[in-house]
Amino acid sequence: MKKNILKYIAAPVIAGAVGLVLLFMVSLIPQSMVQKNASASANQLDADSMIPRYINFWDWSYAFDNHTDTLIMMESYNLESFSDALLNPYRNVQKYEGEETYLSDAFVERVDEGAENDTVYVRYWQGFRIFIRPMLVLFPYFQLRQVVSWVFFALMFFMLAAVAERKGIFASLCIGLAIILVNPSIISHSLQYTPCFIISFVAMLFLLFTENLNFDRGLAFCTFGMLTQFFDFYTAPIAVCGLPLLVWLMIDESGKCKYKTILKSFAAWIYGYVSIWIVKLVFVTLFTDVNGLADGIGSFLGRIGVKEVENIKGEYTPLGAFVTVWDMVTPGATGAIALAAVVLLVAVSAFVIWKKHGIKQLAESGAYLAVAAMPIIWFSAACQPTTIHAYFQYRPLVVFFAGIFLFALEATPFKERNFLRR
Repeated sequence: MKKNILKYIAAPVIAGAVGLVLLFMVSLIPQSMVQKNASASANQLDADSMIPRYINFWDWSYAFDNHTDTLIMMESYNLESFSDALLNPYRNVQKYEGEETYLSDAFVERVDEGAENDTVYVRYWQGFRIFIRPMLVLFPYFQLRQVVSWVFFALMFFMLAAVAERKGIFASLCIGLAIILVNPSIISHSLQYTPCFIISFVAMLFLLFTENLNFDRGLAFCTFGMLTQFFDFYTAPIAVCGLPLLVWLMIDESGKCKYKTILKSFAAWIYGYVSIWIVKLVFVTLFTDVNGLADGIGSFLGRIGVKEVENIKGEYTPLGAFVTVWDMVTPGATGAIALAAVVLLVAVSAFVIWKKHGIKQLAESGAYLAVAAMPIIWFSAACQPTTIHAYFQYRPLVVFFAGIFLFALEATPFKERNFLRR
């Protein structure tokens, strides 16, 4: 017991130190090697709009966040020292009288005109820089984005194939359909949106390929949480817990209490997610002249509505947050119809499971619904950022849909069929 506690205490400290070393190592790439592609990237982003919708202009679920992608590229360009790895400096938007400016203008000024950084952004690890900065040696922004999309779809394909081979083609179809409903064509081409899904796919593959090994799955979920915090810019973090957890419920069929598994896995994930964030803030406070703890905790309190934030006004409620994200999936009048269909699917599936297999099996199958509820709880706790940025923060609904589809699968004769194993 004591060894387990020490292991969980040491894990985020060791992971944080490793992450910091990796960031420092890529900072050693000479600026001359990334200059050309950074300049091309800045001008590409400056020529585009900040929230473009390339496929369906009227549908916000097709929106990119080029503002954040610009920040990702600029932060990767600015990574030149150990202090840069902690402080995350960048050039902020400069307002000119009578002229509307964007972060991309500041990126152009920084790269092409040698303008100085004037802002630090210590609240995030921004671990994506360990990949983006080396890739800047080879690619400008739009080519880099294409490479990331190949990685996204390759991992998605192998994950779905692994689920089909090990747990049945219909289980794979349930997860695949859930991913389709959150618009993978957009996710795959955004540097901001991809990390949570790429980590989810890797985590799911890890659990599938180690299902027969005996090790601490709690530590695995703790690691998933730490990876989420390290790479994500707060887009769909709960997906990195929910999707692997659904896979683990399929794997751990002999588990005595699936709800206990859910609670333990979520506790391990949230511990990893929060602990490595605190480690980052402590590192900033110890090794720089910025109070990282005050900055990070102050921002957190503002985002959950405890502390009033300037320029962020409005009524943010759990119901309002859910309605806003649901409208991203099914905009307009189709929203109520789609929600009614989901409720009907759950009700009919529950009735069939109860009649065929009894109340005990219904309770066990209900574990999928418990996981499906996780993003709804997440939206409720963070209703302010969910509502403001619903056009990308709706994507944890992938867990909601996957959980409901897997629950419905329990009511069908297809659960036990695997056409890939005869």
